[in-house]
Amino acid sequence: MPPGPHLPLHREPKPWRPLRPPIFRKPERWRPPKGKTVTVCIAAITRENYIVTASDTMVSYFMSSTDASTVKMEEFHEDWIALIAADDLTQCIPIMERAKENFTGKPNNFRVARACFKRAYRQHLDERMTDIVLAKFSTNMKQFRERGKALFTETVYNQLASEIREIKGECDFLIFGLDAQGAAHLFTVTDPGKDEIYDKPGFAAIGSGLYAANGMLYQLGQTVDLNVYQTIFNVCAAKFTAERVAGVGKDTFLFVKKKGCHAFSRESWLLPTIRKAWEDQGQPRVPDGILKQMETANLAFS
Repeated sequence: MPPGPHLPLHREPKPWRPLRPPIFRKPERWRPPKGKTVTVCIAAITRENYIVTASDTMVSYFMSSTDASTVKMEEFHEDWIALIAADDLTQCIPIMERAKENFTGKPNNFRVARACFKRAYRQHLDERMTDIVLAKFSTNMKQFRERGKALFTETVYNQLASEIREIKGECDFLIFGLDAQGAAHLFTVTDPGKDEIYDKPGFAAIGSGLYAANGMLYQLGQTVDLNVYQTIFNVCAAKFTAERVAGVGKDTFLFVKKKGCHAFSRESWLLPTIRKAWEDQGQPRVPDGILKQMETANLAFS
């Protein structure tokens, strides 16, 4: 078929032009990425009914951070302590204070400890919802739940309910302690005040490093049947792993809880020795001689 006006014999080549990079618009406001805050808190129960914990001490704010800054631990009862992982640490203190008030005068058992802390979390979340959304209408969450549809038009009620749903409790807590009989317990409380119990397998972690820490503890065979020395090593190894995988701060706060006592005297050589043995010979095996060295050192629990 002979070419027609609609079928040209050839096309003129377009003049060469350099490729332009795509244009990226700058966001109106920089926001930190959503997700778990860059931290790790770890706890594990030993066969002696001690609880070994390790956490970083780094605090981050937008593009800045500082290590060896904050102990992420608060006591809310003589025998119960909470480790903290939060995007905003200022929201944790009111929850801790409420948990302390809720526990006052109540028997020391696992059920009460869980109920007091979960209630504290929900109380604080209700207060934030009131402050942020409802205070301008001189009402609170209790009134909104009971009479909200009578107080507001359907459109306004639905809008307020949508705004309330957007408010989250950006705090995770790993709670450990001993009941009146001296039995050790572990549980977590997260938004919106739900808990998960970790008495079995006997260890848990929170924060951005939780997967790295838990993975190492499983690999090292951590169980409630191990003694305090093996558990100290395993918990430290989990913390060191989280540093490399999750960008957690290197400074480490090591803490051991036992009934009637708050901690043990940490010899200055302990953490550096465990870290060196782990880096030189471990990852993931237990270095030769490190457990014997810890046992013969006769660590003083007090």
